[in-house]
Amino acid sequence: MRNFKDTIYFKLRTSNLCFLIPVFFWCHYFIGFTEGQMNRHYMKLKAVELKESDLDEHEKLFGIELTPLDREAILKYSGYRTALRFVSSRNSFSRTPVDVGTILSKED
Repeated sequence: MRNFKDTIYFKLRTSNLCFLIPVFFWCHYFIGFTEGQMNRHYMKLKAVELKESDLDEHEKLFGIELTPLDREAILKYSGYRTALRFVSSRNSFSRTPVDVGTILSKED
């Protein structure tokens, strides 16, 4: 008898919650659509080309000294962004992933 009551309880509970399924589906679809729009907008932005002279100018302007590690990170980021734009523009219909590391020059 107890088992039958549990079954009825769970049946009523699931029927009360089934209205959430379309909400979850809609949220998943909306998040995917939003991520796609953000990615498209990100790829349309122009990549910033920074050089050592630009970093020196900013150091003088703001009075903040950059460590060599900071300089290296900033320069790598600008190069990575340019390479990412290049890869996305050349391989827009490609289904195979492209390694951005092959385009960037490695300075070790």
